Amino acid sequence: MSRNSWSQSVSCRDVGGRDRQVMVHLDNREIVLVSPPGEIARLSIDESMLLRAALTDAERAHEQE
Repeated sequence: MSRNSWSQSVSCRDVGGRDRQVMVHLDNREIVLVSPPGEIARLSIDESMLLRAALTDAERAHEQE
């Protein structure tokens, strides 16, 4: 990751139903999503809205640079 320190996590579950996190990072001019091990993240409607909000927050943080 770059010197930018903005990041946010969103709760989700993996394919086995275990609690995991999807991380959203701002890395210079890119928004980076880090998925849980297994590369599958199951999000409820509420969790998907949190992910959308995290992505919007990352866009806004990028615009403020």
